[in-house]
Amino acid sequence: MTASRIAGARAAMMRQGKRLAGPPPFVYSADARTRQLKQVLAEANQVRAIFKMAATGMRPSAVAETTDARG
Repeated sequence: MTASRIAGARAAMMRQGKRLAGPPPFVYSADARTRQLKQVLAEANQVRAIFKMAATGMRPSAVAETTDARG
């Protein structure tokens, strides 16, 4: 019974055009037609910069302050 309810809910979500895996993670957006993930380049550059700052040994609070200052 549970499996049939889950299958019905998945089918309804697909008919509505919703992603079955939940909202796309930061740096990605879902294509409206194919629902495939595609990278958002501006957000990807932000994440790369954050990882570079962390790799240099910058404190998390300093990374947050720098990121906030950059907008």
